[in-house]
Amino acid sequence: MYEVSANAAAEYAKYPVNDEPEKIDTVFLANGDDPSYSLSVTPLAKIHNAPILLTTRHHLPKSIMKQIRALKPTTVVLLGSPKVISPKIVKELRLLGIKEIKRINGNDPISLSEQAAKKIDENGQGFIDTAIIASSSSSENLITASAAAAVLQYPILLVEKDNIPNKIKTFIKNHPNYKRFIIIGNESSISKEVEDTIRSYNKEIQIDRISGKDVYEVSANSARYFGFGITNMAIVNGDGIDAVIGSSIVSKLGGTVLLTPPDKLHSSIKAYLDEQVAKSADMLQVYMIGDPSRISDQVYKQIRSYLK
Repeated sequence: MYEVSANAAAEYAKYPVNDEPEKIDTVFLANGDDPSYSLSVTPLAKIHNAPILLTTRHHLPKSIMKQIRALKPTTVVLLGSPKVISPKIVKELRLLGIKEIKRINGNDPISLSEQAAKKIDENGQGFIDTAIIASSSSSENLITASAAAAVLQYPILLVEKDNIPNKIKTFIKNHPNYKRFIIIGNESSISKEVEDTIRSYNKEIQIDRISGKDVYEVSANSARYFGFGITNMAIVNGDGIDAVIGSSIVSKLGGTVLLTPPDKLHSSIKAYLDEQVAKSADMLQVYMIGDPSRISDQVYKQIRSYLK
């Protein structure tokens, strides 16, 4: 996982200048044990043109240390409080010569999403009018939300199934520029009550919901909704941290992240790809994130069949 993260950061630095490595000034560092701590921050990472690297709580893996040396960033942003990424990591970064180390605090994914949303809004200077609502307990739907949010630089606000946490509620009420909210997932992950509560904050609010019979259909329907096509995309196993890596890369390329089980392409994803090919869409670049235990050779062969 950590080596995959390091390799993806190297790939991230290649674009967009003719495969010549780009100077990366900032790197985001996330705890690799829980994807929800980093997925809600992918739009902020995109704003800073920063790849997301994964680490353990207390020590930098060797592959990550090597990649930080190669990228030579001046700034590293830690995602989460010292309970999530410990001060020992700070000392190791200092030894690597990192000049500036920042931290986006948050003891839980919901708090971190609120802090990231504030920074995204500050960068947008009040002109951003759309936010994505995702469930803090559904990492699969959060994966689906992350790449599109990063490309469009929309904040991701995490909620519970039947409740809007106070920090998120306060953010929405204090930022009336947000008139459109996109809920990712059906009512089994985010209830109609939460939707109605958001709508009650402002009579001008518009809410769209991207749903499906399972997380794979939600992934396909999200790709249809946002309309990024299949030119650049990442195929990820929907159950893990691989998605952070995929979201980080394709957000830079303006692409799509699609979820699939490890053994074969899910029927909902295959149907979406067939639709796109029927429209004469070209699949130019596909990232299969993870080793064959994460995305099998069978999935690889199925994807290869779409490439011309």
